[in-house]
Amino acid sequence: MIQKIRNEDNFHSTIISRALEERRLAVHYSFNHPFMPSLTAFCHRVALHFRKKRCYRLINGKLAGTDRFEKKRKLLNSIGHDIGEGTKIVGPIFLTATLKTGKDCWIGAHFKATGNGIVEIGDRCDVAPEVTLATGGHEVGTHERRAGQGLIENIKIGDGCWICQRALLAHGAEIPDGCVVAAGAVVIGNKNFEPDTLIGGVPAKTIKHYEDGERGE
Repeated sequence: MIQKIRNEDNFHSTIISRALEERRLAVHYSFNHPFMPSLTAFCHRVALHFRKKRCYRLINGKLAGTDRFEKKRKLLNSIGHDIGEGTKIVGPIFLTATLKTGKDCWIGAHFKATGNGIVEIGDRCDVAPEVTLATGGHEVGTHERRAGQGLIENIKIGDGCWICQRALLAHGAEIPDGCVVAAGAVVIGNKNFEPDTLIGGVPAKTIKHYEDGERGE
């Protein structure tokens, strides 16, 4: 059993090392072959695509669960995400957006960050299972087709926030420091919420303000 775990650890370390080496070589050749930038960029995109597939397969398979957090963090960082030190990602996860987190966060199972935008999560945040952060959307179109021009709208969550189970944040939602987003809440757009508030409902609104040191309900 111990030998099997060691073999798996060596395999995961090899994946991370290869990913970092591939990225280093792509940068090297893009600078040293000025007449081939398009080919270099294409090769880099292809290599990154297959590297992402390998990493997500590991994170959502053998590494899913409440352990091996540092390996998952390094794997995600090797494919373009920015996961802060001490942040624990349970898995499985689904990411098409770029995920950036601060330090000492908890990301629960079945977390989704969709679209092609950027999701920024501050320090010491807790994200419950089945939370979705959607960075893709549409302008409202005409009668012929209501989903009009596609949009990319980044999402930002401040420090110390708690995003409860099955909450949905979309269309450029911003959550300030110290907030709680209630279970099942739907936060659409930047509503200029104040720090240290309980946000809930469909569509979401401010339910209460927390005083410093107050325990939530």
